[in-house]
Amino acid sequence: MASVKLTNVKKIYDNKVVAVHDFNLDIKDKEFIVFVGPSGCGKSTTLRMVAGLEEISDGTVEIDGEVVNDLQPKDRNIAMVFQNYALYPHFTVYENMAFPLRLNKNKKVVTLNDEEIEECKKELDEVVNKKDQEIASVTAKYDAKIERALANHQDEVIKEKIAALVNEKQAALTQLNAKFDEQENAIKAGLELTNLENKVNEVKANKQVKINECSKSYDDKIANLKAEDRIEKNFSKINYLEEKKAECIHNITKKYDKLLADLEKKNPLVVLAKNKAEQIDKVSFNYDMKIKDADKLAILKDEKENALKEVEAKYHEQISVLKSNIETGKKVIFEAFSEEEIYDRVTKVANILGITDYLLRKPRALSGGQRQRVAIGRAMARNAKVFLMDEPLSNLDAKLRNQMRAEIILLRKQLNTTFIYVTHDQTEAMTLGDRIVIMKDGYIQQVGTPTEVFDMPVNLFVAEFIGAPKMNTFKTNLVNEDGKYYVEAFGAKILVDGEKGEELAKRDIKEQEIILGVRPEHIVLDDKLGAHSIETTLEVNEMMGSELHLHVNTTSNDKLIVRVPTINLTNSQRNSLVFGSKVYITFEGKVMHFFDKDTKENLLK
Repeated sequence: MASVKLTNVKKIYDNKVVAVHDFNLDIKDKEFIVFVGPSGCGKSTTLRMVAGLEEISDGTVEIDGEVVNDLQPKDRNIAMVFQNYALYPHFTVYENMAFPLRLNKNKKVVTLNDEEIEECKKELDEVVNKKDQEIASVTAKYDAKIERALANHQDEVIKEKIAALVNEKQAALTQLNAKFDEQENAIKAGLELTNLENKVNEVKANKQVKINECSKSYDDKIANLKAEDRIEKNFSKINYLEEKKAECIHNITKKYDKLLADLEKKNPLVVLAKNKAEQIDKVSFNYDMKIKDADKLAILKDEKENALKEVEAKYHEQISVLKSNIETGKKVIFEAFSEEEIYDRVTKVANILGITDYLLRKPRALSGGQRQRVAIGRAMARNAKVFLMDEPLSNLDAKLRNQMRAEIILLRKQLNTTFIYVTHDQTEAMTLGDRIVIMKDGYIQQVGTPTEVFDMPVNLFVAEFIGAPKMNTFKTNLVNEDGKYYVEAFGAKILVDGEKGEELAKRDIKEQEIILGVRPEHIVLDDKLGAHSIETTLEVNEMMGSELHLHVNTTSNDKLIVRVPTINLTNSQRNSLVFGSKVYITFEGKVMHFFDKDTKENLLK
């Protein structure tokens, strides 16, 4: 069993597309972590980097404290279950589960006695002597070549040739600079640059005019509001206008800055400078390569250095292992599993998964659920440190998916190992994970327990992604009257009571326009229109068995979903819920979620 740590992990494809951005996560030993998010969010890519199936562009992955970036998948001691099972069709179930055990060897640590330690010391001396002899041989070989080159007076000839190439390079660069200087003077003397400068000045002037017009428009409105006697009640409107003014100026600046950048790209001097730099780099590179090729002595010295490094690398691991054996008095050996051990492991796992009766069948004779059990069993038989599962249930039908989900929960308790599980299904994430990692566009949005991400989503994306049906969200105003907070929604003013109201006051949240979130299951039906209830019109009634999903439309044309357990309704109430009927709803302040209308961040996170 092992912990897993990802530090600043990044994945870039073709030096352009960034699939995963600065992924940081500490996974504890025996923890069940679920990566969840929409398609293309980077969850499977991250899992494949942990497995070693994708190269890591930046950052580090550690398994049990060891950095595994450069280790092959087979050397990471992980087991992976794929979405498409990946079973060998010509093998039986038994052979599929036994195959990885036959490929891999069993790692064992044995204690050495005094005689065996002495043998290790003797072997170490032999290896060190062999290494020293090889180093001496390589050194003598290249020293002789260098001595012959000097004896043939090649050193002076090489120096003269290099000096000639250096002078030739300098002359070529001087000629190139003169050529581009002449072109630059011609451009400055012409009308093209003047016309471009005039266009730039015109765009800058228009930009300033537009900014002034925008500022004046909003400043006049704000001044009128401030002139009124109701300055306190107009406070939220003034803030709103200030924000709209800043947004207007930002949009104007962005538009005209783009025009200026486009004009800058057309500047003939900029284009000429780019071409000049490219030509100089090209000429310099060509001559530098010629100079390097001419210096044969330098080449021989480089070859000697590389040859000596190869000898060091060749013996490094062998010497390190022998030294470790001597210091610790222990030795790591790798033995192939005996057929008896393989049989015991496979039958034990098959018994746990309930597939003992299918061991002699081939995959084509199994159902989807049975195949997935075999794929999981093959991973279990390896007894790996970390289990990786990439959407293992997505190919199954709904009923079988629910059954397999329950089996994975029981399996996890039996194995008691570290799991990393990838899914796009938030129900799987909520039921399986100790913690959930919610991703979007390659970024981690939130990491937390199922309860944490459900009760306190950090932003609007998490709030809408977690929960089924998704959270109802709509724009409204948050107001403060006499120290109490209210939301103005659908023509009603609803008190934010309980912990949410206390937290808003503690953080001194200002009055503002917000995005309000309420989960469908937290909305309650009222028998009639009351002081705090909201009148809506029923548009769709989805019968889900144990509950109804009511799609209603408010008087302000906001669409809401209300989740109502059928056990709470009488037959007459259920029969009255038809298209066009009036439905009265209410919800309390303690179930509300408040999001910034611009950043979409939770105001109480």
